Formats: sequence, structure tokens, C-alpha cells
Amino acid sequence: LGSRLQAPTPALALDSSLLLALTHVQTGEMVATAELSLRPRDGRLPAEFAVPPLFLLHSAGLAPYLCNLAVRRGFRRRRIARRLLSSCERLVSSEWQQSELYLHVDLLNQAAAALYRSEGYEPLPGFDRAAAASSIALPGRPRALNRYHVKRLPPAPPAAEAGAP
Repeated sequence: LGSRLQAPTPALALDSSLLLALTHVQTGEMVATAELSLRPRDGRLPAEFAVPPLFLLHSAGLAPYLCNLAVRRGFRRRRIARRLLSSCERLVSSEWQQSELYLHVDLLNQAAAALYRSEGYEPLPGFDRAAAASSIALPGRPRALNRYHVKRLPPAPPAAEAGAP
């Protein structure tokens, strides 16, 4: 993921997800990213596979899934991750008309775990085995302790109210 912020290649994500990217107004450098996709509600970490088209969003077993929420080091501690997360939630609720958003968080990443906890994401420890089985160990790093989470999103306001201040 670090390389995505250093040398982003959005084309890699466009086949299977919606990539949200924030760039610095003056320099054009990428500041933060988040990816939204449709994944089975099975607790496994996403692998490389093509996501079904959005018209299949309401089919059984698929749900909005957030991954790769990241903020460049020099821009952290400015609430950018919290605002990007909120934007993702609004998009899922209002545009995709879905009431839940799923994600995994590495429990070793205390800042990320605290962010999701403070924003109302509920841990689903019953899926720990599925997440562990699909986790990939990276050389020189401790194996991630990924936990599946869900947030029940409030209903989107009616279209007439959406643009109101």
C-alpha cells in the first residue's frame, strides 16, 4: 500500500473497485486513498478477482467493502482519514443505497483500529478464522491480525434534502 501512495497506479483498481483519491491542491501529490468494492459477506480478505457490476449490488451475499484507506505520512493527524471514511459511508448509503459497510482492520495497527472503533464499526470476531486463512504473510513483517468489521449506516436523506445545507 505504501507504494500506492508513492507511485499510484489507479488503473490497477479500476477493474474491480472504486478508487477515491485526494490530491494536494498546489502540488498534485496524492495525499490519501480509499477503495470501495463489492465483496461476499464471508469475512475473507479480498483476493484478486473481478467484482460483479453494480447492477448485481442487491444480489444475495454481496456487500460494500472498504479497503486501503491510507493517508501519506506528512498529512496524518489532520482528520483526513476520518473525512475520507465519512465520504465513503455517504457514497455507499446515498449512491449505492446500502445500509452496511464492511472492512478489515489489522489489530496491530492501533491508530486504524481506534479510528474505526470511534466511528462506530463493530468487530465481528466470529470471522477471525476466515480472515486468518486468507491473510498473506509479508517477509520481515509480523503477520497481520485482521478482524472483520461492519457499520450499520444511517439511511440516506431523500434527494431533495441531500443538497440542503
